[in-house]
Parts: sequence; structure tokens; C-alpha cells
Amino acid sequence: QVCVDPLRQMHAGFEAVFIIYIFFMFFGVLNVVVGAFVATTQQIVEGDRDLLVRYERGRLKKYTDRLRTFFTEADMDGSGTLSW
Repeated sequence: QVCVDPLRQMHAGFEAVFIIYIFFMFFGVLNVVVGAFVATTQQIVEGDRDLLVRYERGRLKKYTDRLRTFFTEADMDGSGTLSW
């Protein structure tokens, strides 16, 4: 109320303009803070996604290596084909 009293003495409309100004500035600063939080969170999620992709690629490579070993061992005559 200390800030508004001099404005009210000059003109009654200045008080409303000041309150509206404070309202919009408050939400402007809040928007910047939330935006920074969201950007940081998004960077963390993308890093996790890259880590997950690397992990799944490693699992797939191990699986294909095991399959290749299985079929290589199953090829008794070394012809590159399987037969009964």
C-alpha cells in the first residue's frame, strides 16, 4: 500500500494501471522460470533417451551374436546352410 498511495493521490486510475503492471510482470517472470525448468527437464529426458537407445543397441548386438554363434555351431558340415 506504500507504493500505491502516491499514485492514488495523483490519479485514481494510476493505482489500477500499477496493479495490472505488477500482475503481468509477475506472470512474465513466472513464465521465464517455468520455461527454464521445462527446458532443463527436456534436456535430461533426451539424455535418458540416448542412454536407453545405446542400451537397447547393446542388447540387440549381444542377441544377434548369440544367434550367429548358435547357427554357426548348428552348421555341422560348414556349408553355411542348415540341413536335417
